[in-house]
Amino acid sequence: MTPTEALASAVLRQAVQDLFVKAAATASGASDANPTSDGKLEAVRFLTDQSGAFAESRAFWCLAAGKNPDRLRQTIIALLEGDDCLVDFYPGSKFDRVVAITETRDLYQERKRATEGAQARWLEAAQRRKANLERSRQLEAIRREKAERRAEMLQWQQGRASALDAEIARVVDALKDGPCTIGQVCNAVALTYGPARTRLEEAARRGLVERAGKGVWRLTASDEVGNTVVEPRQSAAAY
Repeated sequence: MTPTEALASAVLRQAVQDLFVKAAATASGASDANPTSDGKLEAVRFLTDQSGAFAESRAFWCLAAGKNPDRLRQTIIALLEGDDCLVDFYPGSKFDRVVAITETRDLYQERKRATEGAQARWLEAAQRRKANLERSRQLEAIRREKAERRAEMLQWQQGRASALDAEIARVVDALKDGPCTIGQVCNAVALTYGPARTRLEEAARRGLVERAGKGVWRLTASDEVGNTVVEPRQSAAAY
C-alpha cells in the first residue's frame, strides 16, 4: 500500500468509526475518538451525501484508497436505515456501539427529513412559479385579444374593411342557401375548422348568424325572410 492509499484509507476509516462512538456532550470534550454531534453529522454527510462538497470529497478519498465511493455510500445508508451488519466489527462493548449507532441514525434521519422538506418546498415553489407563468401567459393572450378587438373596432369606426371582415362576409355568404355545419362552411370558404368557427362566432356577435343546432349555423331570422346579407361592418351603429 502506498502512502497515499494508506492516508486515504485512514480518512475513510475515521469517518466510519465516528458513526460508532457517542458524541461528546460539549465542544470542549470533543476529541478524535469522540466528536461532537456536528462532527458526527459531518461524517454522516461525508459518507452518504449524493452530491455536493461532501460527495466530491468522498469520491476523491475513495478513489485514492482504491475503493468504490458508491458502494461505500450504499453500505453506510443500509447501516443507518437499520442494517446492523457492521455493528459487530468495531471494538468496545456492543451496548456502547448500539447506543452510538442509534444516536447516529437519529442524526441521519433528522438530516434526511430536513433535506426532503427542503426539496418539497423547492418543488412547491417551482410549481407556483410555473402556475404564475401560465397565468401570465393567459393574461397576456387576453390582453392581446382585447387589443386586437380595439384595433378592429377602430378600423370599423374609421370605415376601413379588414381581412377579418372579408372572411366573416364569406362565411355568412356560405349560409345563404340554408343552414350548414362548420365543416361545410370550411369547404365553402377554404378555411380550417378553428378559424371558420371563430368567424362564425364573430358573425353571431354582430347579429348576422345564429346557431341552428349542435355544430350547425344559419343566417339570423331577419336574413332568412328575405333581407339581403350585408357586409359584417357596414356602419358603426350595426356593431
